[in-house]
Amino acid sequence: MINVELIQSNWETYQGLLNKLGDTSVANLLEDLGQRLCEAAATIHKDENFSYPGGLISSKLAIAKHMIKHNKIENIIWTSSDRTIIKVALLHDIGRLGNLTANYLLEQDSDWHIEKLGKLYKPNIDLGNMSCTERTLFLLQHYSVSLSEEEFLAILSLSDKDTYTKNNLGNLLAYSRSRIFRIIKPN
Repeated sequence: MINVELIQSNWETYQGLLNKLGDTSVANLLEDLGQRLCEAAATIHKDENFSYPGGLISSKLAIAKHMIKHNKIENIIWTSSDRTIIKVALLHDIGRLGNLTANYLLEQDSDWHIEKLGKLYKPNIDLGNMSCTERTLFLLQHYSVSLSEEEFLAILSLSDKDTYTKNNLGNLLAYSRSRIFRIIKPN
């Protein structure tokens, strides 16, 4: 069942955090793609985290919260502020949305796939063979979202390693943190 209040609350949090960056390009992206971002699931299978309407934004918020928490707990010294962490965490895989006009994940129309395989969604084969990271970078460049070298490398370092199964969400967060900490380090 869709929790409209949770979707709305998560969207307001997501949009509020990104608006704090003061980047009109990000604001334009949110204006154009916001409705689709709000409603998008992040994963295909019912046994994976974030496989529900609004799951894409929920996943971004969970990753941002985890990355900021570990940055503070472990006293990691960053060359950039929490601003870089927020930007990378919230935008690193918006390519999961799809392209400018079509969603990547479509509701599954096969009862057999839902019942036997647990696939609530199916990939949109009309989008072509672009990876999530490639679609992410395409969307960011389309909206002229400027990325520092650190941010660009952090997004690339996560390169489609972010499957959100219950078993590896922790691994993803640890992997992303370790990769980004190696990339964004003091000179």
